[in-house]
Amino acid sequence: MINVIKTKRLILRPFKESDADDLYDLLSQLKDDEFEGYPDITRENCVEYLNERQSSGEYYAVVLNGTGRIIGNIYCGDRDKR
Repeated sequence: MINVIKTKRLILRPFKESDADDLYDLLSQLKDDEFEGYPDITRENCVEYLNERQSSGEYYAVVLNGTGRIIGNIYCGDRDKR
C-alpha cells in the first residue's frame, strides 16, 4: 500500500473520513455511468462506500493539488467489482 504520491497537479492517497462529501459528489456524477455506475448512491450510503475504500487498502483518492478536492479514485485490487 502506498502512503502518498504527489505530482504538480495531483495527489494519490488513501481515503480518509473527511472525504465523505467529495466522494458523494464524485459517485453521484457517475450514477448512470455504464462502467462505474452508482445508481443507488445517497449521502447516507456513501458512508458505506467510503468505509470500504478506507478499510480495504485497495482504493486511492485522486485529489486535485491546490484545492484538495477528490476528482477520482483508483482501484488497485484483484476482485470482481462489477
